Amino acid sequence: MSNPSNPIDLGQLFQTVMGTLAQNKESLNNADINNHDHGDNMVNTFQLITRAINEKKGANPSEQLAYAAEILRQQKSGSAQLYAKGLSQASQQFQGQEVNSDNAMTLIPTLLGIGNAPVQQSTYIMTSPADGAYVSGTSINFQWKAFPGATKYWLIVRRVKDGSPRINKDLGNVLSSDEHGFGNDGTQYKWTVGVGDNPESDAAAAYLNFTNGLPPQPQEPQQQQAQQQQQDAGINDIIGTLIRKAQNKPQGQQQQDAGINDIIGTLISKAQNKPQGQQQQDAGVNDIIGSLIRKAQQPQARQQSKSSSGVNLDTIVNGLVSNSSMGGSYRSQSGSLVANALITAVQSMVNKK
Repeated sequence: MSNPSNPIDLGQLFQTVMGTLAQNKESLNNADINNHDHGDNMVNTFQLITRAINEKKGANPSEQLAYAAEILRQQKSGSAQLYAKGLSQASQQFQGQEVNSDNAMTLIPTLLGIGNAPVQQSTYIMTSPADGAYVSGTSINFQWKAFPGATKYWLIVRRVKDGSPRINKDLGNVLSSDEHGFGNDGTQYKWTVGVGDNPESDAAAAYLNFTNGLPPQPQEPQQQQAQQQQQDAGINDIIGTLIRKAQNKPQGQQQQDAGINDIIGTLISKAQNKPQGQQQQDAGVNDIIGSLIRKAQQPQARQQSKSSSGVNLDTIVNGLVSNSSMGGSYRSQSGSLVANALITAVQSMVNKK
């Protein structure tokens, strides 16, 4: 068990994130089709955070985070303002306590602004492929509903694994598009539709996921029973329960509840809808998400994630970012990098203690 008396070095933590962003700066710049500077802005943002934390070295974490938020609020970039808000909320979250190996994972959803984006925005205008769908073949037809007053739509498709772009296309005033060249090889994609001249508009703040390939073959009853027994503990039990509940709903409702984005959204929504007194008694949504991340890192969970029903850390991170303030294709890409870097850095610090 980790020793809570050993605090996490926030300066070192954010320094690691800055290094990860610096390594991916060019790809983030390329993903930003408007100004081509998102990578530069993100590196600068976390340089400022790291410098601010180190300037307040010796102060308590709440003061360090609040000071970093104040520094970022002086910047012009939209991403800096989003992370300033996350840091400010984290400052309140850690008032009167250290950041240690037992609670550091809860910093991640706070920093990303989990719950500040509309939970069900993933069904805003996109209609097909549905969230969680399997689409076989090398050609895929994307469809969406009209947005009031829109004269232009952007189709954005990314690989779930690494957020790399697959399609980023100005389609004019149409409501569907046949896209070719898919591998039909089981690759998971996420897609969204931007509205107007800016593809990073509000409508592009959330994604729907689909798999390009055939769905897995139905399992024999004995295989299903054995697999269910393996999922009775840890993260797969928590998420599996929500998935099974969604599958028992009418078909139209299933499309809204099927994906991991909506599973994470359900956790957030339930936590936010409780009476204030009950919220204070509960661990809170950030503690729930922190527990999910820790359990996903355990050897048993990593082994289970190799099966078709397992849920790995990448899937959780994608769900978190899709329900965060980091809307739009390039911000979701950098948000995934930030989340993964924080998780890796915390785990590394814990292992050294």
